[in-house]
Amino acid sequence: MYEITYQEFLKEFRGIGFMNTSVEDQQYSLSDLINEDEIHLFYPKNFLFKEKSLEEAKLLFLMKNKIRIASFLEEGYISIEDRSLKSIKKLIISHKNRISSVLTIYFDDGDTFVLDSLNDSEHHKHKLQKKIEEIYKYIQEVIGN
Repeated sequence: MYEITYQEFLKEFRGIGFMNTSVEDQQYSLSDLINEDEIHLFYPKNFLFKEKSLEEAKLLFLMKNKIRIASFLEEGYISIEDRSLKSIKKLIISHKNRISSVLTIYFDDGDTFVLDSLNDSEHHKHKLQKKIEEIYKYIQEVIGN
């Protein structure tokens, strides 16, 4: 049974990286730049699809005082953006019990990041919905809104 954890993601990602040097480079970059001990919550946006390219995926790491967003670029590169939890201006969650959750995170510079349990996975919608609930509760607790 697949759990939505960073460790399980890495196992899946290693399978994709087999015989693909660009993905293998991205794996090493993630291990160089992400400290697993700092991760409170993890969310793989658009990773759990067979027909979507890896460049469409983004990884959200919720850490003690920041949100880290990792993106996959061409030729084996990754991009990592760090944002302070204090830079969150507003959260909006749309929630339908056990069916769907959409969390929109608004930052003070006008950027947004959307987590959508129905559209971010093919077969793990319910698990992603639970992750969205956990992320929403954690951010609310930390920023005190």
